[in-house]
Amino acid sequence: MKTSIIKLVSALLLVIPWSLQSQDGNLFLGTATGGTVTFGDSLTVAGAQAGPSLSTGRFNTLYGARSGFSLTNGLYHAFFGYATGFNLTSTSDNVFIGNEAGWGNVSGTDNVNLGSHAGRLSTASDNVFIGKSAAENTTTGQDNTVIGSEAGFNQTTGGDNVFLGRQAGYLSTTGSYNVFIGGRSDDSDPYASAAVSAGYANVTGIYNTFVGAGAGRDCS
Repeated sequence: MKTSIIKLVSALLLVIPWSLQSQDGNLFLGTATGGTVTFGDSLTVAGAQAGPSLSTGRFNTLYGARSGFSLTNGLYHAFFGYATGFNLTSTSDNVFIGNEAGWGNVSGTDNVNLGSHAGRLSTASDNVFIGKSAAENTTTGQDNTVIGSEAGFNQTTGGDNVFLGRQAGYLSTTGSYNVFIGGRSDDSDPYASAAVSAGYANVTGIYNTFVGAGAGRDCS
């Protein structure tokens, strides 16, 4: 029985498209993963076309098809999910988890994007985006903390904002130094629970703090 299992595993290894490199602590699993690494160590890359452009780099972990697709080098990146960090080329210290999280970032550092499409178009640094489509359209805005599904969804260039709650600061585009706490209630539902919509309509304002149901609702 043991011999049969060994033969079966050996046969599977012959047909599964994968590559394994243990030199310098590197592990590459999947079709066209890992590129042509000439100098690098502690690289873990798994998924079809994950990290196919890698040539150097250290301590990077890429899991998911096409994750880190454009990455050539860099340090301390952790990408988990389809096409995470797709356009990033180098830099360091980014964590992208979720379908296309951090997809558009090319040279940013020190970002944490968790959730499908979180920070998808962001090219900036020092942002924390957590939640499905959180700050999805942010481009160059930096030092933002956005937590909640679609929170800061339309934010593009504003910086130093804190948006907490579902769709908090949803319409904000270029405003900076704002604190919006509370999820947006459904305007069409008179029976919506809590009816919290702090800062929902704020577009370009700066230095605002909105906390509570309907706070700053008409402020722009």
